[in-house]
This record gives sequence, C-alpha cells and structure tokens, in this order.
Amino acid sequence: MTKFSFFWQTLCCLLIVAFGASTRLQAQTQPAQDAQQLFDKGLELSRDKEYSEAIEKFSAAIVKQGNFADAYYERARAYAAINETEEAFRDLEIMITLAPSAKAYYQKGIISLKVGYNNEAVENLSTAISLDSTYALAYYYRASIYFATNRLKRSLADYTKCIELTPDYPDAYNDRASVYRQQEKYDLAIVDYTKAIALNDSCDFYYTNRGGTYRLQKEYDKALEDYNKALSFGAKDKAMILNNKGLAEQENGYPNNALQSFLEAQTADSAYYYAYNNAGNLYYLQKNYTEALAQYNKAIELKASFGTAYLNRGMVKEMLHDDDGACEDWAKASKLDVEAANGYISKQCK
Repeated sequence: MTKFSFFWQTLCCLLIVAFGASTRLQAQTQPAQDAQQLFDKGLELSRDKEYSEAIEKFSAAIVKQGNFADAYYERARAYAAINETEEAFRDLEIMITLAPSAKAYYQKGIISLKVGYNNEAVENLSTAISLDSTYALAYYYRASIYFATNRLKRSLADYTKCIELTPDYPDAYNDRASVYRQQEKYDLAIVDYTKAIALNDSCDFYYTNRGGTYRLQKEYDKALEDYNKALSFGAKDKAMILNNKGLAEQENGYPNNALQSFLEAQTADSAYYYAYNNAGNLYYLQKNYTEALAQYNKAIELKASFGTAYLNRGMVKEMLHDDDGACEDWAKASKLDVEAANGYISKQCK
C-alpha cells in the first residue's frame, strides 16, 4: 500500500468518526432546542396574559427537557396568575431542587402572601434575601408583611433597604411614609409622600395619603388641596377620598361643605357606609333628627356590625323620645366593643 492510499483511508475513517459524533451531538441537542422554542412561546403567551396556553407550552418544554428549571419557574408563575397555588408551589419546589435561586424563593413568598400565609411568606422572602442581598422587591414585600402585622421597626428597616437599592421606586417611599405616620412621625411621612409624588405625580393615592397626614397635622388647606388633586385623576376610591375631604372640612369649621362632600361620597359609591354615618353626624348637629336617623339606618343596613352607627342612632332615638330604641342600639354598640355606649347605658337605661 502506498503512503498516498494509506493517507486517504485514514482521512475517510476520521471523517466517518466525526460525522457519527456530529450526528449523536445533534440528536442530543435537538430536544433542548425544541424545549427552548416551546419555552419562548410560553413566555410570549404569559406576557399576553394567556396563562392557560402558556402553561401548555411550558409543560411541553418540560416533557422535552425534564431538568428545565426556568420552565418550572415560569409555569409556576402562570399557575399563580390563575390562582392554582398548589400547582405553583409544586413547580417552585421542583425548580429549587434543580437550581436553588433567590427568584424561586421570592416567588414562593409572593404566592404565600397572596393566599394569606404571612409566616411562610416571610420565611421564603428571607431566604431569597439570604441568597441575594440586593433583591429589592424581597425587602419591599417583607416590609409590607411586617407593617400589616404591626412590626414597625422591621418594616421600616426593610423599606429603607429597598429604597437604598432602588431609589427611584415611588411605592417604597409611599409605604415607608405610612410606617412613619403609624409612628406619629408626621414630618418624616410628609417628606416620603412628597418624594413618591415627585417620582410619580399622577398617582391619586400618594396625594390621598399625604392629604391624610396633613389632616392629622391640622394643616387643612394642604389636606384639601391634596384631596382635590387626587379627585382630579378620576380616582377609583372616589368615595373614600370625598369622605376624608368631608372630615377635613368638618374639622376645619365648614360643616356645610363637609355635608356636601359626604353626600357626594354616597353618590360615588352607594355602599360606602362611612359616608352615611358621617352625614348623619352633621344632620344630628343641625338637629335634623329625622334625616340623621335615615342616614344611620342606611349605614347599619350596609354594615350590620358598624358599632359607632348604633351608638349614634341611639343618640338620635333618645332625642326623638324613643328611649327603648335608644337603649337597644346602645346595647348593640356595647356588644360591638364601642366603650362609649356603656356610659349611655349606665345613665339612661334601666
């Protein structure tokens, strides 16, 4: 055999081996490529809020590639979006087994919070933070749980950390302000609400919250300015804002304006029972007892456990010489833990 023939035979063998290896590699990578295409389609569907269809694509991707951690994660998010929480938790547990990550624990925390499992939510958010100390939203939502459970110092620390990490996040300033307000640190609250407004000046509840804080400081002109600004955005909570505006007007010595605001609140939301109680108070002060009674009746009709309305209605019934009815209302108010009712019962009722 010549050297030339041997060279070509060797080259052919190498080419055959290389072709075989390439074929096997292509066979191995094809499922992964198919899985990625299905995954990408699932992401598109999730972005369009077509969650059931997205779940089908993520599931198909997982069939193609069983260890596709991100597919489990995104399928979990899609399940959570349609309130299938058990399936969401299951997928996140699988993802954590495949690839432990801060985002998986964060998502578990958010789902736990959504269904009211506050302790589990804190535990998962804390784990997310331990895996990624720069996870701003994990601090934010843990802070919200601490606030809701009256752990104000912890809440304040987490909101502050979130702000350090994301200084342009207006909700963090708004929510930290609410902690300050709860601590009666009104000046600090005003600073944070104002910062939130500077970052997003078209959010009605930032103005509403700042207005409420100005009202606590008895700066009624500023409070009313903020309430009016909030109303100018066509706020979803129009009845609540009008009611708060009425309270500020009443405290500022303008009862007629206040009554108008309470009545407008009733028009904005006929089920907003606070507005009926507050309007009843003003009618009572005007000695218009018949209208006051009607307002309190409506408040109680809407909220049978509204203890303050029973107390107030009892006062109206007393003025209308319905002593038995008054005592009956005060007794109901007392059962609903309105302490002031006990004084009326001891003095007026046998």
